[in-house]
Amino acid sequence: MTRAIQEAQDLTIIGENIHTSRIVLRKGKRVTTAPNGKEAVLFSSKKGSPRFLTVPDSFKQTQPYQQGHIKHFMIAVQKGIGDDPLEKKEGTAYIEHEVQRQQRAGVHFLDLNVDEISYHLEIQKKAMSWLVGCVQGLTSLPLSIDSSN
Repeated sequence: MTRAIQEAQDLTIIGENIHTSRIVLRKGKRVTTAPNGKEAVLFSSKKGSPRFLTVPDSFKQTQPYQQGHIKHFMIAVQKGIGDDPLEKKEGTAYIEHEVQRQQRAGVHFLDLNVDEISYHLEIQKKAMSWLVGCVQGLTSLPLSIDSSN
């Protein structure tokens, strides 16, 4: 085995995509119109069928949206901590898709960050608690809790 291959095998890979700061472009290939006519981020179920993370009307009033960005994990977490059972299911399914995607990519840790969910610490705590519980129920990978608080 060459030294370069051995060094590559010694690396620890941290999946840093489950952050509420992450964006997809509104005009990008992942954004589409859901069957209900709403703008949505396209993803796949465990069985490979298309699923949709719909963009709430409240998010359409934000600066990132106006600049052509959709903070997809922010939306998923907001749905997850909300009161609507269907929205919770949608947010959870989106997180599950991302956890599976990162596992397939070979990550050793999953990095979770909710800082941009709100400026209010209590909302950040609620969001992190929900997200950790959600992700722990989906994988045995260790979690890296990433928070400025």
